[in-house]
Amino acid sequence: MRKALLRFQSYHRSLHGKFTLILIGVATLLALLASLVVVRLTFVKARESSTTTLESMLSAIEKSVAVGVYAEDQVLLLELIKGVARDPNVARVWVEDTAGKVLAASPLDGGSPAPPPGSVEASLLVTRRLVSPFDGAEELGHLLAQGSLPQVIQEANLLARWLGIAQATLITILALLLNHVVLLMLSKPMMRLSQQLSTIAPGSSQRLSVNRRHRNDEVGTVVIAVNGLLTATETALQAERQLRAEIAAMEAQYRQIFNHTSAGIFVLTPGGRLINSNPTVLRLIDAEGASPADLASKDFVDAVFADPEQVRRMIADASTQGQTMAADLALRSKGSEQRWVHCLISVQQASADMAEGMVEGVIYDVTQRKSEETAASHQALHDGLTGLKNRVGVIAALDQMLQQAQASGHAVTLLFLDLDGFKKVNDELGHEAGDAVIVECAKRMRGVLRRSSDIAGRVGGDELVLLLDRVDAEAPMVQALAQNLLRIISEPIALRDGRTAQVGASIGLASYPRHALHRAALFNAADAAMYEVKRHGKNAWRVAESLSQA
Repeated sequence: MRKALLRFQSYHRSLHGKFTLILIGVATLLALLASLVVVRLTFVKARESSTTTLESMLSAIEKSVAVGVYAEDQVLLLELIKGVARDPNVARVWVEDTAGKVLAASPLDGGSPAPPPGSVEASLLVTRRLVSPFDGAEELGHLLAQGSLPQVIQEANLLARWLGIAQATLITILALLLNHVVLLMLSKPMMRLSQQLSTIAPGSSQRLSVNRRHRNDEVGTVVIAVNGLLTATETALQAERQLRAEIAAMEAQYRQIFNHTSAGIFVLTPGGRLINSNPTVLRLIDAEGASPADLASKDFVDAVFADPEQVRRMIADASTQGQTMAADLALRSKGSEQRWVHCLISVQQASADMAEGMVEGVIYDVTQRKSEETAASHQALHDGLTGLKNRVGVIAALDQMLQQAQASGHAVTLLFLDLDGFKKVNDELGHEAGDAVIVECAKRMRGVLRRSSDIAGRVGGDELVLLLDRVDAEAPMVQALAQNLLRIISEPIALRDGRTAQVGASIGLASYPRHALHRAALFNAADAAMYEVKRHGKNAWRVAESLSQA
């Protein structure tokens, strides 16, 4: 008895025993779930079958019942209802007039009312609308039949019992087969390997043996790996003992430097896979909590750098020139802030000691410096009040547009806008109100831009411009845009103190190459057209004279 108990405890702790218990639990759970589903489905099936039967019977006598109701023939109605009531699927049948009065009922229910809405019995209730045999629009009442719930339950239980037996049998057979396969293919081979391994001493020349049928599966892979480990252990054991202290000291020293330097250090394969890195790299690329092993499965260059092709070019240049390449590189960002590093890359070529070359990289965080450079560049090209391009930014953008237009032959249009009544706002409401007007007008101008290539700018106190690429000033769309600008600029502007201000606009339009062939001439043409508007009453737009007219 004691031996049997010990064997049971040993089996219970074994992998196969645990698997058997899990398999029994899963099989039991599946059987229970399957039983619940089967019971539910069989009940639904039986209910649908009963309802279909009732509908068929009522459809068969519907017109005859309508005749009986119309003729007030009680005998005919009772005969028809009794015929339906004999079916075991029927609990009761009755006929009501339009007022809900029972005209005739099956003897089984004595004219009982319909079941409460939402009840199970209500789902077995079938109703047919009775209409006059002579006038389909005249409603006579209703023919109702209540299905037999006990009959439905009986049919459902019978069907569920057979399905349950079939499912239980299938689950049991599959569980037994799976348990036996695991026993033969995994548990017994692993137990034999464990027994063999327990007899092998460290450094021994003895090796594990494997059955031929397991030579190419996971068990064989384990045996090969363990034998390789035993071989390596036997070969290196003595040397390791001699060098362990020296290596440990050197490793600690280098690890201290590697882990605590402010620079991120990484080593890649020529294909871009991470071999190793220090913690600083993980911090700089916003991957703290990860490890180099987590990144080893990915292409490090693609995963870390925003422009991986630039990094690959640096690697190629470092390899061919034998020099260290340096550049500021943007990192892929998980948040809204763009992070930058200064990166140094060198390539160690393959040698006798190293089968393939390695890419060595060092990165420093230069995000703050890049942010300051970007801010300074933005300030140089943008108006501090409105955020629009300033005169320098407008000129640079227009020069670029004209250069592209000259190469491809498309048009560029300049809208020169001067605010009418702005001086009055400054004089009467103050400069703060004037600034608010300029800011609001700039905001409204941004709202009419067609696409990202179009540019809004402020080139003077109350002088604003729009640069439209690939469109001529004579185009209806441009003139509609100018008219829309007039409308939105002239709308009242609510000031912070509760007062309102209102200005108008005089707009001059000029295009390359219709009105001018270079930037200065284009500005002059648009400016002249704008002053023509002011001379003729303001608050309008005008297209400059073309070169052929001039």
